[in-house]
Amino acid sequence: MSFPPSSDPSIHRLLRSRSGGCNGPLRTSYRPRRRRRHRSRSGDARRLCGGGLLSYWLNRKHTYESDRPHREATWRFALVALVGFLVTWFLMHAFTVWLDGPYLPSQIITTGVVMLWSFMAHKAWTFA
Repeated sequence: MSFPPSSDPSIHRLLRSRSGGCNGPLRTSYRPRRRRRHRSRSGDARRLCGGGLLSYWLNRKHTYESDRPHREATWRFALVALVGFLVTWFLMHAFTVWLDGPYLPSQIITTGVVMLWSFMAHKAWTFA
């Protein structure tokens, strides 16, 4: 058996494309910008909003299978995201500035903490 299991070229093209599947927004958002000195703020805002909408839709439909009305779930989702952003800022500041720790391990720990926080908050409150 060869890896990857599927040898269908259309699957490989979909995964390599910038707009294909869920891989597209991630590759577009995190690819290095080497050609331009100044990044487009409107592009950053579009990627942030697009990622948030995609995350909301996937979590609502597939992860939690929620029946909570959008009127209640959207503001809760945004509040959990805001708290996650603040926790990320606080932990990264604490690890790298106050404790003078290395950046990469700090980022890994912070990502794990915020991922667990968001999952538990969405499960218990946002989409319950």
